[in-house]
Amino acid sequence: MISRKQLAVILCCICNLAFGQEDKIINIEFDHFFGKQQLLLDHYYSTDSAGDSIKVNVLKYYISNIAFCDDSSAIWQEPESYHLLNVRDLGSLNLKLKVPGELSFNRIIFDLGIDSMTNSKGDKGGDLDTTKGMYWTWQSGYINFKIEGNSNLCKTRKNEFVFHLGGFQQGFDCVQRMVFETKKLDKIIILVDVRKLIESTDLAATNHIMSPGDQAKKMSVVLNKIFTISE
Repeated sequence: MISRKQLAVILCCICNLAFGQEDKIINIEFDHFFGKQQLLLDHYYSTDSAGDSIKVNVLKYYISNIAFCDDSSAIWQEPESYHLLNVRDLGSLNLKLKVPGELSFNRIIFDLGIDSMTNSKGDKGGDLDTTKGMYWTWQSGYINFKIEGNSNLCKTRKNEFVFHLGGFQQGFDCVQRMVFETKKLDKIIILVDVRKLIESTDLAATNHIMSPGDQAKKMSVVLNKIFTISE
């Protein structure tokens, strides 16, 4: 015998198929570059600064609150939308979202970082687990964007630079809202040019940011310029 609950699920599936409402998958892929070159961790690149060479060893960041919009109205938003992207883990760079089959949109919106409400709740597990190395304390919250490497311009031990950007308290909120127009409804490619971030920073003067504050907020604003969409 089929239970009432099982029957309801079957009828729902039949209705979805009849009216073309079966789910589909949208892929969001993040590709990383240093200028026109594909970004490879632990590999040296040249910059416009005379005699400078850059190596990126760590690049991790949060994407959250993903939504698809028709003009300015949000028509679908991912529930529990938190994704930790790690360039050393290629599998984390391709997000697969299950959406209604008839979903039509012309914009994608997401946050770079973790919003203040989620920060206030603290560790939630999954990609937000503190063992991921992207959490400071309950007071400072999550690290939105982490990049570490080496540059000849840094007068530090092993010429290291370390930028851990985050903060959610009033005045130091570092989350960046990203909005892109798109005509693609099945695969969206987001391009991330790390060179733009590096060359916007005077590494000789600023090479360590590891807590919320004015410096983290100022550098976080630049992150809006390093993300673009491929059409």
